[in-house]
Amino acid sequence: MSCPSPSSTDSPNPRPTENVIDGLSARERAFRIAMLRMQLQEKLGLTELSPASDKPYRTLPLAIKKRLMDHQPPQRDLPRYERPASQITEVLSYAENYTNDCPEPGFCFRFHLVRDIIGKTVKSVHLWLFLTSSEDFNRSPARRLTIWLLNAKDTGIKREELATKVMSKREGWFHLKLPREKNDWSSTEHRLQLTNAATDFFTDSSQEPLQFPPVSLARDELPVLAVAVDPDKHHQRLRRQSQCQGDSDTCCLQYFEVDLKQVMEATIYRPSTIFANFCRGSCLQVSNFATSHAYVMRNQALAETDDDLRRYLSPCCVPATYEPPVSILYRLTDGTFIQRLVSEISAQTCVCK
Repeated sequence: MSCPSPSSTDSPNPRPTENVIDGLSARERAFRIAMLRMQLQEKLGLTELSPASDKPYRTLPLAIKKRLMDHQPPQRDLPRYERPASQITEVLSYAENYTNDCPEPGFCFRFHLVRDIIGKTVKSVHLWLFLTSSEDFNRSPARRLTIWLLNAKDTGIKREELATKVMSKREGWFHLKLPREKNDWSSTEHRLQLTNAATDFFTDSSQEPLQFPPVSLARDELPVLAVAVDPDKHHQRLRRQSQCQGDSDTCCLQYFEVDLKQVMEATIYRPSTIFANFCRGSCLQVSNFATSHAYVMRNQALAETDDDLRRYLSPCCVPATYEPPVSILYRLTDGTFIQRLVSEISAQTCVCK
């Protein structure tokens, strides 16, 4: 697969002396106008164009023209934001048991989350624990566990209590809901400590509190931290599909407004201008792909050292969606007027595939 590329005379990066409109040089505008002319000829079914003439063309009565043009939906010139194909909703991470800098007594755990969670809005946080059967724990008048958040400070490890809960006597999985507001759960690493609760319930001085909570440390029974996020909310505002900026070489949407007199002066009667936005740029440095095949091809292209083979393997930057159809009123060579809805003229969003 090889993506079509404009000739060297149609480079999107203009020379310093060239007149630039909408980020396009005069040469590339001429190239795009020629492409649009061929596209419209095919879509309108025109085998020939009306020749240019100094004589005034026959026009339509104002009443007819108004009826035709007033019912046309306006063409959109700005693309709409399109969410990615998949969105993360929850991350579940098994604990890693560690002893360095762990305040005694109790168990300390480290949880690693994925980078995709950074910046997301957290909906809920739960800690799942597998409690083992412990006669000493079951006889305890407290039977409570406390979860601590551990933060490294210049003066050492600082502990902050997150939750305390009375636990069941039976063996199995249990969960505790942790407060969202006491920690930035949308970061990639968290350190927690599990201890038995305070010993205020121990009135008998002969009864010593348990040093370690009855939490299983077996590989498949380690604690699990579950962080649920809202896929529709972000800390930052969602932006429209990115438009091409100056000399950008990454796949983007190029804004392109064209006067139809430059396309078919003696043929198209209305509208006078249209938007013919198109996709351009390289797919080598993008992160979202329309298909898994395109993603694999991009990775293979990055690994290649041969430039020709790299270009052959690179996915293409193409339209994913188009703006609504455009109503075009045009004139045949015999003077007859025809109105058609023409689709797939202006790209709305771009993808690599």
